[in-house]
Amino acid sequence: MKFIRKKPSVSYYSVDVSWCLLDVTKPASLVACCATRQGSLIVQNYLKRFGNCSYILEQVSLSFCDMMKDPYANHVCQCLITLCNESQRDFILSLIGHKVPQLARDAHGNYVLQCLIKNITTKSQAIRLISYLAKDVKSLIMDSYGNFVLQKTIEFWPTELTQFIYHGVCENILDVACDSHGCFVVKKCFEYGTYLQKSLVQSAIVANTLILSQNFTGRIILQYVLNVGEPLYFEAIKKQLQGTR
Repeated sequence: MKFIRKKPSVSYYSVDVSWCLLDVTKPASLVACCATRQGSLIVQNYLKRFGNCSYILEQVSLSFCDMMKDPYANHVCQCLITLCNESQRDFILSLIGHKVPQLARDAHGNYVLQCLIKNITTKSQAIRLISYLAKDVKSLIMDSYGNFVLQKTIEFWPTELTQFIYHGVCENILDVACDSHGCFVVKKCFEYGTYLQKSLVQSAIVANTLILSQNFTGRIILQYVLNVGEPLYFEAIKKQLQGTR
């Protein structure tokens, strides 16, 4: 018996989305649609094909923060952020506002914020987002999800806009360098910072050599400073460690 593979009668990627949008006068219907695997895929495809961000954004605006934390709807949020224009991105920033730290700590919300960080196009938008992140910078550095948001900021934004992270690291060096998540933010600072920014972090680390040397992740950070190869810091660390013998 020969089996013939049948073509699906409905494709998630080519279907007319009108049935999914249900009653356009009821935004809750669209939000509920986005919160399903199939519905999320169809709405994303609709956005990619027709680019009607204004309609979708208007319908989901009151539930945007909740959608960011949903396993399926967060992908619709990311799609909107990627495809929308500058004014629409300003509107999204106004929607999430002071909930940014909370969203950064969420398993799905942090991915939407990373997408926003990558797609921000103006300095004013970046400064606006910084104002929300900076208030909780220490806890975000040490959070299992929040640290990725800050790492993405360091990677994609100009160094002058990431200074708030370097201040957060230096002011709380013992806590962040000894933290299993914070240590990765410290490493990212070394990889992307200016010479001055790196020097500030290195100085803060060296000043706390003795305490850091007694902690597992702290020792990793000290080793990272040694590997950078700056003779000044190498000698300072060596002198402090020799004093403990």
